[in-house]
Amino acid sequence: MASNNPAAYSRATSTLKSSSYSAASTNGTTVDTKGYRHAVVVLNAGTAGAAATADVKLQSSADDSTWADVSGATFTQITVSNDNDIYVGFVNCEANDRYLRAVVDCASGTVALGVSIVLMQPEVGPAGQVNAAAFSK
Repeated sequence: MASNNPAAYSRATSTLKSSSYSAASTNGTTVDTKGYRHAVVVLNAGTAGAAATADVKLQSSADDSTWADVSGATFTQITVSNDNDIYVGFVNCEANDRYLRAVVDCASGTVALGVSIVLMQPEVGPAGQVNAAAFSK
């Protein structure tokens, strides 16, 4: 049944490319959620330096220009004691502004991480993928 095929009814995109972030705040790339009901936000934390900290949160915007924090959409601070793990959050797209992005703030040291957003349940399907599906089994 087509409605149960996640490849046809989801769209994966990256907001913070996998990289090493250090001593600054970095805004992720905008993700347009128009036409989708829900989003899964995946933080893939790599290695954190000895005294490093990284705070990752989600922001939304109605106009892709003025941004505000999404209430409650903050990941656990990444440090050397909890790095190399995957953290997941869920967003109701219909209850938030149209555009989403992740923001990382590294107060000290360097932390490797990446944040992806998987948009799910399109109002009209099937969804169009941004990237080619490597497989669908």
